[in-house]
Amino acid sequence: MAWAPVTVTITGFVLAFLFYGIDQGLGARIAAAGGPLHAFLYHKWYFDEIYDFVFVKGARALGDFFWKVGDKTLIDGLGPNGFAWVAKFWGRMARRAQSGFVYHYSFVILIAAVLFGGYAIWRAGAL
Repeated sequence: MAWAPVTVTITGFVLAFLFYGIDQGLGARIAAAGGPLHAFLYHKWYFDEIYDFVFVKGARALGDFFWKVGDKTLIDGLGPNGFAWVAKFWGRMARRAQSGFVYHYSFVILIAAVLFGGYAIWRAGAL
């Protein structure tokens, strides 16, 4: 293992000297022939494609998940949009109860007084 870096360095130097010093057309001929090794080396070991797939698209998918599920559904759905929906719902219910006639309001007050009085009597008898 101690000689591995030295061996790789010397091999790279010899190949570079062979390709660019002695036979300058050798690199062009190998590139023209193509092949899987040339494609692998030409595309930089497919490092950019793997990086894009794992990190860029992975981070984007994770971000989209947190945005759609975490932010829109949970935070906005239960937070501001949820409170707005509840307020709008109860506002519609209150609007239906509003008729504008005094005798309707008097009737509601009478019913509430009877129910409160009945509860007070029932509670007093229970003690």
